[in-house]
Amino acid sequence: FGLGSTEKVIRRLLVKFEKLGIPFEDFLELRYADHESNRLHGRYEQYEKDMFKGKFRNVIDKQAAFKISDLAINGKDVMEYFKIGPSKAVGLVLNRLFEKVIDDPMLNSKTELYQLMFELNLEVFNRKLKLKK
Repeated sequence: FGLGSTEKVIRRLLVKFEKLGIPFEDFLELRYADHESNRLHGRYEQYEKDMFKGKFRNVIDKQAAFKISDLAINGKDVMEYFKIGPSKAVGLVLNRLFEKVIDDPMLNSKTELYQLMFELNLEVFNRKLKLKK
């Protein structure tokens, strides 16, 4: 992780921090201290610290999904779509959708997520067909 990190990398870090209950500011302070303790790197300038924090703030301000409950759909939607009851499969589908949304936040709409569920359904169906052959 560095100043050249992409938004995708930052989103993935923020998701991990959310799961662990770690404020991103604490991570940045640790990152600065680690960097500055290495004699080869030296100290961060304040503008560099501001740039790091700004990159995180920029991703947060875009209101990306940082946990499954941030998705535009929920378990009830998944159960209705696949015509199934509460099960481990619901969680697996939500996790798969969440991974896609982390990579591309523009997918976090009901329309896009239903399209992804359709594609997932086709993928599973095709896999079952191959197993029967």
